Parts: sequence; structure tokens; C-alpha cells
Amino acid sequence: MAHVLLINPWAYDFTAFDLWSKPLGLLYLGAHLRKRGFRVTLLDCLDRGDPDSCAPKNEGPRKLREAGCGGYFREILPKPAFFSSIPRYFKRFGMPRERVLARLWNLDPPDVVLVTCGFTYWYPGASVFADILRRMFPRAFLVLGGVYPTLCPDHAERLGFDAVVSVADPLSVSRHLEGLLGTSLGIRTYEDFFAVPPAFELYPRLSYGVVLSSLGCPFSCTYCASRILAPSFSSALRRM
Repeated sequence: MAHVLLINPWAYDFTAFDLWSKPLGLLYLGAHLRKRGFRVTLLDCLDRGDPDSCAPKNEGPRKLREAGCGGYFREILPKPAFFSSIPRYFKRFGMPRERVLARLWNLDPPDVVLVTCGFTYWYPGASVFADILRRMFPRAFLVLGGVYPTLCPDHAERLGFDAVVSVADPLSVSRHLEGLLGTSLGIRTYEDFFAVPPAFELYPRLSYGVVLSSLGCPFSCTYCASRILAPSFSSALRRM
């Protein structure tokens, strides 16, 4: 069966902190792929519990550390020109780049790579990985999904992925993935999607877990993207 690599990229930002941050959608997909017999590997660059992670300079407040949260290891980078007026360091948060590259070199070449991207302004992480993956795994089929390509599909199409999934609804994402993989995942309803727990077992160590309690929002604030990501509000717990 095909080997699928799941990637949660680095965060490129002025500041970042792990507040129960896990790529839950990617983990649900990983669980369904494993259920269907796919070989699934996870590389979460923002996993502070990974053996390849380094200790951060700022570990964060004690109460948050007691809840499993904390700071990320960071590397200072040249500031993009459009941030030149901001008097702060621009950084890459997550595992050191050299360790990520070494991890990738030691992997069996994947057939498909699923890359997620949450915040729209974290897209540089996805862009960098598109270049890295294209060089390391030229035969792999590269797919980008998540909040960023859903809200900025035209921009995401220019990053160099073979396919961009520009929807966030679980059923729509599942149908896109089935078409790309040429196989059925057996997901036809929300009940099907949430019938399996997220693939947290792909992590070497966890200091916390996360739970999805609902989809969408009952309000329609004009400044919020919630209605684009999920057109209606519903309780996910009733389907689990």
C-alpha cells in the first residue's frame, strides 16, 4: 500500500507559542488512511515533544507549562522586505532545519505528501516545504490543504504543489482526497469522519490532547472567516 507522509510545517512569525496546537484535521485524515491500509508517517515541525526538537529559550509561564504548553525553539531569519519597518526579529519556530532535513532523508520515499497550513500568514512554511519535498522526493505527489489554501486559494496555487485542497469542510476534504488517491475512505457522513479518533499515536510523546467539540459558528460576523471554513454550526460531539 502507498506511503503517505503528513507534514505540519514550521511557523514563520515574530512570535509563536504552543497553546494546545495540533494539526487535528491532518490527524483525522491520517487515522482514516491507516484504517484503509495506507502506511502513514507524521512530521510535525511544531511538536515540542519530538526527540529532534530543541529546548526553547522562553518556556513560558509555569501554569501553561503544567498544562503541557510551552515555547518553541526558534531561529532568527532575515526579515522580509515588507516587514522592514517592524522593529522585531523575524523567526522560524519549531524543529531545527538541519534535523528536519535529516529526518526526511532517512524516510522511505513517500508516494503522497499531505502538507497543512493553518494561519494564512504562516504560508512561508508551506512554501519552503514545497521546494524541499520537490528536491528530495521528485516522484511524490504533493498536496496542500488547511485553512490557508481555503481562504487564499489563488495565492496557494502559486506555491508549487501538485494539488491544492481549497476547502476545509471534513466531507469535502475527504472527497478531494479520495479523488487524488483513487480509493474510497468510506467517509460519506460526518458520523463516518468522526467515527475514528485522530492519529495521536503517530507522535512519539504527547503532553496534551485536543478535542474538536463543534464545527462552524452560530454567528455571522463580517470580519470572521468561520462561515467560509464551515457554512453552518453543528456539534461534532454528537457525531463522535
